[in-house]
Amino acid sequence: MQLQVRGLNVYVTYGEDGYITIVCDGPITITAPEINITGNMNVQGNIHATGTIIDEGGNTNHHQH
Repeated sequence: MQLQVRGLNVYVTYGEDGYITIVCDGPITITAPEINITGNMNVQGNIHATGTIIDEGGNTNHHQH
């Protein structure tokens, strides 16, 4: 499916692998009181947080201060 939102092209596909893929010509912002993800999340790039990131499984020392 192709959408055009304010001049940006947004492509949404459902692959044979069962994944929904969203590709956009510009940045995407999600604003909600809460977002829940069940399963694994893979990030190719950086994560920036203005708040705290909580690791329920226990903190690791694989980061620098």
